[in-house]
Amino acid sequence: MAIPKLPSKSYVNIVICIAGIIAFILLVIYPQNQSRKSLDLEIERLATRIEEQKILAPLFKELTSKTQFKAPTDLPFPEQKKLSKEEARQISFAVQKVIQQNDFIVENIVPDVNSLMDGSGFLKLSLVAVGDFFQLRNVMLQLSEIPYLDHIETFQLETIDDLIKVTFKLWFAQET
Repeated sequence: MAIPKLPSKSYVNIVICIAGIIAFILLVIYPQNQSRKSLDLEIERLATRIEEQKILAPLFKELTSKTQFKAPTDLPFPEQKKLSKEEARQISFAVQKVIQQNDFIVENIVPDVNSLMDGSGFLKLSLVAVGDFFQLRNVMLQLSEIPYLDHIETFQLETIDDLIKVTFKLWFAQET
């Protein structure tokens, strides 16, 4: 049986068709297959994360319920008052007294004159003191007993040999 001889134009058409099929496979099917594989991997990864979250969810709920802040009942929380103009002049001395009662040395205590005069209803006091770390708790408790103290904006600790340097920015409520 002899193979029929095809015209050369037919060979060209066959080669073009084979090249078209190969190009279709390389340009359409192969990228789609790669995309599908990467999506499958992403789905697997997300399914694993979901399973981890399902396992960890009860533990997370338990820990968040344990960490809910409850105000301690045994600490003194004085009724909030506002500084009168006369008391505003003396507040730095009152804070200095609290600091010194706990064996801290006041390095710097500066009331912010702008906050005193701007009519905002608050007086800002910057304080820097040096003392023993173990007395810091008493300082904080005694500061919280001051009925005019609204909040502590900043609180920084810095160690200096055996002592600590504490920097506070205290805000006191004042009459306007």
